[in-house]
Amino acid sequence: MARPNPTGPRIALLTLVVWATATCTPFPTAPLTEVDGGDTGADSADTADNGDTDGAGRDADDPDAAECVPVCDGARCGPDGCGNACGTCGAGEGCADDGACTPAPWAMLVEDAVGFSGAVTGGTDGGLCTVTSLEDSGVGSLRGCLSRPPVWVRFAVAGRIGLIAPLRIPSHTTVDGRGQRVILAGQPLLLASADNVILHNLTLDGTTYPETAGIHIGGTSRGVWLHHLSVSRFKGAGLVVEDQASEVTLAWSFFTDLDAGALLGQSADGSDVRVTVHHNLFRAAGGFAPGVRGARVHLFNNVIESWDQVAAASFDEGQLHSERNLFQNADGGLALTTMHRDEPQEGYTRSVEDAAGPSVVIEQNRPELVFQPSDSYPYSVEEPDDALRTAVNRGAGYRDEAFPE
Repeated sequence: MARPNPTGPRIALLTLVVWATATCTPFPTAPLTEVDGGDTGADSADTADNGDTDGAGRDADDPDAAECVPVCDGARCGPDGCGNACGTCGAGEGCADDGACTPAPWAMLVEDAVGFSGAVTGGTDGGLCTVTSLEDSGVGSLRGCLSRPPVWVRFAVAGRIGLIAPLRIPSHTTVDGRGQRVILAGQPLLLASADNVILHNLTLDGTTYPETAGIHIGGTSRGVWLHHLSVSRFKGAGLVVEDQASEVTLAWSFFTDLDAGALLGQSADGSDVRVTVHHNLFRAAGGFAPGVRGARVHLFNNVIESWDQVAAASFDEGQLHSERNLFQNADGGLALTTMHRDEPQEGYTRSVEDAAGPSVVIEQNRPELVFQPSDSYPYSVEEPDDALRTAVNRGAGYRDEAFPE
């Protein structure tokens, strides 16, 4: 068997997008029809690992940059002008235009978060910004709505947004595709030291992408929930999580037609990287769904089909806890391995009631060294049977559902 190339899909640091700060409308009492997102022309001056722009248009690493002074004027919530919120709203609440927390049914989405990012709130404490344009930038664009976090972004238009430059997602942000079929194409989505982010019900099309990841989480990013995404046709991986990022959950998403599914961690130095991967459908997603290097990964109730060479692997002292997943490949092959025969440093794997098709091999390696997910968060698992296969096939990826008004 030819040796898989886990280093091939590793992703180089990518170019970021810098844009001007724009006005964003707080949560309304009625749906918005239009919002001025500002003219946010792309600038590729920065790099993906610096985590520089703080959401208020400044370079946080520049010693000469003026210190931002938050302004809330008694508001309980909403943007403070420095990329953070004036306060925290409760469950099921959003921020009204007067800075008060009011019932917001769309914010109930956060109650579904499970795993290492289970405490995520996204843009709950900011304003609601409605995308009304499919242009890359300018008035009503997605890029404009992202220019002033915290923010909860929704869409009033459906269609394809051709990204001219990488789309950077700032901290305290939700991009919510419920109600419209939105396809993001042309450039990757970047999270560079971005905390508390939700990406929900979106389609990422890599047809015109360079050889890079569809979603690249780097820097010291913490608390990222990727939920009901459809990711396909990338020349690189669908998802990359770098060594310094952590507390990521990938759930109920569909990955297909990729060189690699998800590359989590980059080396033994990534031992603090913690990722939950559950109820996803990986079909013809290359290999490495996921590939784990140094990270701690909980893989449960996924359906992984038709891979190349290896479905899931752990190396460089990575810890992969695989639980009640369904592995099916017409040609058989390795479903779970550490590839310790070929790698300079092995990883560790534990398999708990995984189900595999004919001629599919599941390898455990020193399972006593693998972490126990139940020590970190509560969760429930289903039997790896036909009912799970049906549920994941029907439910993973983008769904046609209304935005809760």
